[in-house]
Amino acid sequence: MAFKVEQALHMVGGAGETSYATNSRIQEKAIYRTKPILETAIAELYGKLLPERMVVVDLGCSSGPNTFLVVSEVLGIVGDLRRRLEQKPPEIQFFLNDLPGNDFNNVFRSLERYEKMMEEEKGDLLVPHYVVGAPGSFYGRLFPCNTVHFFHSSYSLMWLSQVPQGLESEQGVPLNKGNIYIAENSPPQVVKAYQEQHRRDFSTFLKSRYVELSIGGGMVLTFLGRKSEHPASGELSYLYGLLAEALNAMVSQGIISEDKVDTFNLPFYGASMQEVKAVIHDEGVFDLEQAQTFESNWDPFDDTDDDDNVFDNVPNGKNVAKSIRAVFESLIAHHFGDAILDELFSRYAEKVARHLLIEKTTYTVLEKAIYRTKPILETAIAELYGTLLPERMVVVDLGCSSGPNTFLVVSEVLGIVGDLRRRLEQKPPEIQFFLNDLPGNDFNNVFRSLERYEKKMEEEKGDLLVPHYVVGAPGSFYGRLFPCNAVHFFHSNYCLMWLSQVPRGLEGEQGVPLNKGNIYIAENSPPQVVKAYQEQHRRDFSTFLKSRYVELSIGGGMVLTFLGRRNKQPTSGGLSCMWGLLAEALNAMVSQGIVSEDKLDAFNLPIYAPSMQEVKAVIHDEGLFDLEQAQIFEFNWDPFDDTDDDDIVFDNVLNGKNVAKCIRAVSEPLIAHHFGDAILDELFSRYAEKVARHLLVEKTKYTVLVIALKKKA
Repeated sequence: MAFKVEQALHMVGGAGETSYATNSRIQEKAIYRTKPILETAIAELYGKLLPERMVVVDLGCSSGPNTFLVVSEVLGIVGDLRRRLEQKPPEIQFFLNDLPGNDFNNVFRSLERYEKMMEEEKGDLLVPHYVVGAPGSFYGRLFPCNTVHFFHSSYSLMWLSQVPQGLESEQGVPLNKGNIYIAENSPPQVVKAYQEQHRRDFSTFLKSRYVELSIGGGMVLTFLGRKSEHPASGELSYLYGLLAEALNAMVSQGIISEDKVDTFNLPFYGASMQEVKAVIHDEGVFDLEQAQTFESNWDPFDDTDDDDNVFDNVPNGKNVAKSIRAVFESLIAHHFGDAILDELFSRYAEKVARHLLIEKTTYTVLEKAIYRTKPILETAIAELYGTLLPERMVVVDLGCSSGPNTFLVVSEVLGIVGDLRRRLEQKPPEIQFFLNDLPGNDFNNVFRSLERYEKKMEEEKGDLLVPHYVVGAPGSFYGRLFPCNAVHFFHSNYCLMWLSQVPRGLEGEQGVPLNKGNIYIAENSPPQVVKAYQEQHRRDFSTFLKSRYVELSIGGGMVLTFLGRRNKQPTSGGLSCMWGLLAEALNAMVSQGIVSEDKLDAFNLPIYAPSMQEVKAVIHDEGLFDLEQAQIFEFNWDPFDDTDDDDIVFDNVLNGKNVAKCIRAVSEPLIAHHFGDAILDELFSRYAEKVARHLLVEKTKYTVLVIALKKKA
């Protein structure tokens, strides 16, 4: 049965000894080696178009030190060019693409460090740019039509979309017994199956990129291949042949079953340059500007050009094994289980070491709260779509988080636009969705859920499903995230009450905490504390509006939903009460010596629940948006309590536990960062009890503010 690569393939995540981040030097060398070709391609593209905005995509970005190499190279090339041509710098939108199983969490958490390094190096010469993640297989559409200026891919296109079909006889007997790739003893049917799969995949790749590239756009593609015209010869056949030998040795010792090896084939093909050129020629959608072949030693740490001398074959063997493990571990573990990994790659290292004594082999490389606000959302999207009738729409969900609600806005927008375009008898637009959150969000979970979500939508909507593409955009919305005029619609749910930082001014001149015993604004908070929170909110919301105004296209809009308060007095309202109960639980732990008083006094939440009047005042003062709608509604504290009765609490203990779980899910990282995670279970157990007792006295609610804004012309 054909096996889809995206179901299991991903480089080893993290930064451990066997991780891709630690063992990706071959890929790094290839990027530097191809820099002249990249420079030529980018220079020609930029020189012809002189675009105000550029979209650059790195296909197969992985996660590790190489992830931002292409970003750096493109920024450097464009920066030099625009100064030479005396042009205003363009804004560059970078999409980092890989399969959903890639460790995007690691990528996004590294982004801030990378940006700081670039700012220190380049200063004012740094070209404005924005980096987002785009999960999905490049053997199919990833972006709307004509939206990309330049694609780059390094060490990715040798991967096939699936293990080739036709590797079994009609009776289901494996044809490539004892091998895991094309070998000298592989029957012709096996070779043909691999060749045909490569041809189909590369053809699909070219067709997809052709549709997505704007006029004048181009690509530089680098991938492993072979010099010989014979598929069974060449370095990759040797490399994987040695891995097959290690597996077969484990079969002979009863560690692995023979059937397991016989049914394992790599979804990988090292094409010849002639094969690549043939597909490009047959498709007829691209001009081949340059084609080069170069070689790289198997050992990524061997930089010598001597084809014969191996100075230390044992470390070389270990280096090769680590490099291969970082790439193939997920596939091998998926088929054989992870118990064999250490033993297998230890044997493989020995076999590579012995092989290197005989022949120093090289790689051949080819260049190449959503439902409630639905009526407001519907009105905003309907007005936007009906006015503009765009062929392409860009929609951003700010603060997407990771969980069952992550794709709710995507679903709602697709449904609204789908109904509208049928009513107006329009061709469906293509919609690019950006899911934004802070770099610490679990984007891995988001991207791995995406395929399941897409399947469900296809089953529900069928041919009525509006074409769409989903990517991740890490970063704080209290600053720029996208190029100018690039977005049609922003949505944000339950996020804008979070501040960009704990307010300044919460300490006296001698550094004494002013909000002692509290973690948010309380009845006994001094006026300086209240003022500090109010000013921080005003600064943050002002920055938010200015950033979105620049990024929105003419006619663009936003629907923003966030926690607030009805009362003008900041110390009143559901949030003050809620956080006050958590402060009580912490104070009780202080009195018992579990938490230090200094720790508590130094902890303040970076959150603020504004009144609608405060929100409207900032919107008015900035003067950038028309306020189309403004509504206030309320929710019970317990997310599972849907009753409208303000007095009756049916099970206060259960309600208390539900509230505590909800608050813990949101605030745990902040509390653990300040107090350590040892107190968490005890703290939220106490908190649940306090909430339960409070609910017997008063069934308190959240106040939720909803505003719809439209960019002023």
